[in-house]
Amino acid sequence: MDIPQGYKQTELGIIPEDWEIVNLGSVAKINGRIGFRGYTTADLVGVGQGAYTIGGKHITNMVLDLHDAEYISWQKYYESPEIMVRKGDIVFAQRGTLGKSAFIVNDIGPATINPSLVLINKIKCDNEYLSYWLQCDKIVEYICSINSQTSIPMITQNQIEHILDGILDFGDDPRFLNLFKRLCRHLYYEYPQLVVDFISMYRLLFDEKGDSDGTSANHGEAPQGDL
Repeated sequence: MDIPQGYKQTELGIIPEDWEIVNLGSVAKINGRIGFRGYTTADLVGVGQGAYTIGGKHITNMVLDLHDAEYISWQKYYESPEIMVRKGDIVFAQRGTLGKSAFIVNDIGPATINPSLVLINKIKCDNEYLSYWLQCDKIVEYICSINSQTSIPMITQNQIEHILDGILDFGDDPRFLNLFKRLCRHLYYEYPQLVVDFISMYRLLFDEKGDSDGTSANHGEAPQGDL
């Protein structure tokens, strides 16, 4: 396959030369409930007596579903501030159904994670973009290739931090982010690979139609209105 001028071949396929592939751990903080910070059923409490504790069963199609909520005591909640869940964070399954994730869109109140998840926060790239990218085929394939061959599938926190093909640094390119996220919202669930392939096609389109300074013919603005 010929590589267009200004592009390069990577683990992700052909991408613009000015895009950078980095480890997930270099653009976000990843923490799990490990060691003494674990808990037992004795730490679970009733409604109004503690904080939400989120597990894999509370994630459906990248959406957090707390209709069957569980709660953990305030003592265990405050014991682990690094895994307190906040708006803009991502929860990601490291045990059981590996790789399930949800982007925390709204403020859900005091919440933490159970030992089946890790919390991804302090994100240095666009949060919503990252949440979609973590569900692309390449990430799923990578996770399946490294999971432990135990009765309960598992990947370690260190392995999650070293996902190599999960993040792209787009710098200041609001055209891409806005259009990409809108496309994701419309097409992701039915055509996930189409959304991933769109990344290179979009940038190539803008480069071909752009002015000499790299801005597009429509002055760098993404098309408006619903797709």
